[in-house]
Amino acid sequence: MAARYPGPMLGTVVMCNSFRNPSLLAKMTASLQHMSNGRLILGYGAGWYEREYLSYGV
Repeated sequence: MAARYPGPMLGTVVMCNSFRNPSLLAKMTASLQHMSNGRLILGYGAGWYEREYLSYGV
């Protein structure tokens, strides 16, 4: 999307910090930020939905 649509900002809904390895997320975010020329907006939060935590085994 970043290559196809050079104008708009690119973003995520809030990603729960318990479901992704922090180092991997940082690398993925840096790559996307580079490919999009600084247009990435990352939503990052603690989460709250118990069923999601249970399904991830957290």
